[in-house]
Amino acid sequence: MASLLGAARELKARELTLAGTIKLIFQPAEEIGAGADTVLASGLVDDVEAFIGWHNIPTLGTGVIGLREKGVMAAVERFKVILTGLGSHAAYPHEGRDPVVALSAIVQGLQSIVARNVPVLESAVVSVTHVEAGSSWNVLPDTAWFEGTIRTFDTEVRALVKLRFAELIEHTAAAFGVTAEIDWVMSADLTYNEPAFVATLREVFPGAVIPEPSSAGEDFANYRRQAPGIFALIGSNEVGSAGLHQAELVVKDEVLLVAVDYYIKSTERILRYLKEK
Repeated sequence: MASLLGAARELKARELTLAGTIKLIFQPAEEIGAGADTVLASGLVDDVEAFIGWHNIPTLGTGVIGLREKGVMAAVERFKVILTGLGSHAAYPHEGRDPVVALSAIVQGLQSIVARNVPVLESAVVSVTHVEAGSSWNVLPDTAWFEGTIRTFDTEVRALVKLRFAELIEHTAAAFGVTAEIDWVMSADLTYNEPAFVATLREVFPGAVIPEPSSAGEDFANYRRQAPGIFALIGSNEVGSAGLHQAELVVKDEVLLVAVDYYIKSTERILRYLKEK
């Protein structure tokens, strides 16, 4: 937001020299995957022909711009799974149907999806990040639940992982005599960079590197339903520093100047590209 504000000030000063119209999106709710869809549904970007954005990468090196064709950040699913059994006294487990044991087996089994289903030259991630069950040391609960995320870079792999995820949960739950409800809480598409945009911006940023694709996700990807886009990865610290969502993460202030420059130059160049096309 800070870099976009800086770019807005400079672009306004250059307004008469721009080759088209610019809309600046201060989008909410990226972390829950709802913001881009809200913007698209508003109708305010119906006439947009290209989208430009960026994400900081603390391990890339401060100010280093990364431009990668096609898939740059993963498609994202957020899931929540609720298991329902029958509670009982912990001393009499045979009188109930224990969802905790079922949950344990399911979490273990989910790790086989990538290892034994995804082709070895493809990539995917299935991570369970939050588990809850029960409230007492001597009572088996009625329910247990867990949540987490799936990350993929290929449409077919994405479909395969989701299918195996559902099958494994359904059949494992049944084997333990409990029921399972899967809630796909949030979904974001693969963040895809238009190859022609990348080639065009390399003329403006000749020192840009080709970064490794990130298994982090971005709902910026959903703007592609309206128009193609480009999403840069800009280094915000140094190689070996704390990564995204880590408590020790530090984003250096210097990256904001680079990001402002990225917004200005990429906007001017993409506008010219669209006019010349």
